[in-house]
Amino acid sequence: MPTLAPSRYRREADLTALRLGRAVLGYLAVIVAIITLAPFRFNTTPAHGWSTIWTWSDLVLNVLMFAPFGFVYQLTRPRGTPIDWWRLVQLGAGASMVIEVIQLFAPDRFSSLFDIATNTAGVVLGAIAFAVVAQRVRGETAVHNLALELPLMGLVYLLVPLCWLIGFGSDGELRRLLVLVPGLMAGAILGTVHAAYVRPAPPAWWLPATSIGWALVAFLPGARGDWSLMGLGAAVVLAVATLRDITTQRAMRPTNATSATGVNRRFELPTLRIVLPLFAAYLALSAAWPVTVDQLEWRGTLALMAPGVTPTNDMVFRAL
Repeated sequence: MPTLAPSRYRREADLTALRLGRAVLGYLAVIVAIITLAPFRFNTTPAHGWSTIWTWSDLVLNVLMFAPFGFVYQLTRPRGTPIDWWRLVQLGAGASMVIEVIQLFAPDRFSSLFDIATNTAGVVLGAIAFAVVAQRVRGETAVHNLALELPLMGLVYLLVPLCWLIGFGSDGELRRLLVLVPGLMAGAILGTVHAAYVRPAPPAWWLPATSIGWALVAFLPGARGDWSLMGLGAAVVLAVATLRDITTQRAMRPTNATSATGVNRRFELPTLRIVLPLFAAYLALSAAWPVTVDQLEWRGTLALMAPGVTPTNDMVFRAL
């Protein structure tokens, strides 16, 4: 990457946020494309026209799935940079238009101008949410408003699309409870960040708002109206974040051997030691769960789908 002018990026942390932010934006784009285009069966000519049918659930899902784009995009910009409304609209409308045009050739999908409008609204609302956080979280000791300048926070953003895939690939089955494992990971990281970087003077709402907000964006699209799962997931994230916040504060208290200025405020490795075993457990459980009943017997081949099986959306999401 070419070196950026210091006048534009005033801090080295802005460069870190830019690099990681672009990576997360690309990852989000790939996952959203998979969710909206699976099972990847296309005609050579348009399969249908533009649809005018919409539901309230479509509106909520479209907004929530594109809100992270606006939020993370603002994270990649230097501190204090105002919202570029025109560029946000271009980002949301452009990405959504590409998806909707491709869906014209997918018999299992339907294209809608309503989706373009609500996806764009999601990007704008995500940027507004960031601006609200930026106005209330200040101080030299605070992480830059949940910024990606802190690589540990990058995991929190990367876990959101993973939760979407788990939910969409579960189709109301018991497997949907696997989404709680990324929730445990996100809660542990948020609690650490709150104690080690946002303190000593955080707003009272910071930890509950970020925990519940993350749970809302991560769990709602894949929950498919399962409000009990939503409530359980939000409670788990908040409880783990609070517990981790308390334990991190205790670990940071100076002892006879250290002064207040000598306390180690770097908690990346201790936090990773907590979340990586959780991620390993998720991988093991996810891999052990069969994609379809037909695949319980190994057929001597390496494949995501059994021979002759026509993949459905759920099967694609689960295989991924």
